[in-house]
Parts: sequence; C-alpha cells; structure tokens
Amino acid sequence: MKNDKLPLVCIYGMGARGIYLYFSLYEYGINVDYFADKDRRKKESVLGETEFLSYDELLLHNKDMKIIVAIEQYEKLTEEFTKMGFVEVENDVSVLRRLKRIKPAKIPRKIDTLNQILDLKTAAENWAMH
Repeated sequence: MKNDKLPLVCIYGMGARGIYLYFSLYEYGINVDYFADKDRRKKESVLGETEFLSYDELLLHNKDMKIIVAIEQYEKLTEEFTKMGFVEVENDVSVLRRLKRIKPAKIPRKIDTLNQILDLKTAAENWAMH
C-alpha cells in the first residue's frame, strides 16, 4: 500500500543504471514505488515491493509523481516527460550527485532473496565501472 503523504517515485529504465539507482536510493532510505520501461518483458525483474509500469501506463499516471530517468540518453526522455505535464522529472546522474552529499540512512530493510541482491549488485557494479 502506497503512502499518500509522500510523493510517488518512479525510476524509468530497468537496466543496470536503474538498478544501481534503486540500490543507491534504498541505501538512503528513499522508497521507490515504481519501475517503468518500454520493454514489458522487464516486468518480471521488478525489485522488492515496487510495481512495474509500461511506458503507456506511466503516461496515464498521476503527473505529481517524481520520475527519475535512468537511461543512457536521458535528455530527450526527460524533456518529453516534462512536456507531458509531469511536475518532477530529473535524471539519475543529478540524483546520484545530490545523494553523495549526504550520509546514507541506517534503516534496516527486507530484500527478497540473497541471489537477487548478488545478481543486481553485480549488474550495478558493472555499470558503475563503465
């Protein structure tokens, strides 16, 4: 169940960048409500309690949602979402820069399986090295 008092957060892009961003936000105690991607096959890869939205479903969603675009060519899509009326749209690079300025939260959280953590951590580390 979503918390109506906090803004909803959606990461657009379920590749290595999106996964890396998810764990970075997680480390700081920031909840991600949705993952979105044009590739509907990625629906099976959603983490924790996040929900999957297709690109079309995202466009129909509440425009007050915060969208963080986590793809290589984020400029065009960031501009597109803003033109479509989404109030808070930014890219993963700017979010990660801001996070580095503050200390991570010490909030214990439950993650589904150890294998899921290890697979995603490896993918995130590989992306970060490029």
